[in-house]
Amino acid sequence: MRYLICYDIKDDKRRKKVAELLEEMAFRIQESVFVGEFTAQDLKKAKASIKKLVHVNGEQGDIDSVHIYPLCDACWKKVWQLGSGTGLERVIIV
Repeated sequence: MRYLICYDIKDDKRRKKVAELLEEMAFRIQESVFVGEFTAQDLKKAKASIKKLVHVNGEQGDIDSVHIYPLCDACWKKVWQLGSGTGLERVIIV
């Protein structure tokens, strides 16, 4: 299934590690937004890896967030993009 993954990570080092991890598994469509095809097992591994890198507890200013949204084929076909370099045309639809 296809998923949209986006994040807001405060610390530069943590943000870079998450970005590098996601670049191995998905396609970057914006600075902190990725889209990719994941099996249930691959998604489970991705979530576990991301969870090790981010801060979800602590002081309010240091809390990160990661969102993963499933995108069904019908919804994917309705995606609208504007401008060059958005990259969605390069995402493979299986």
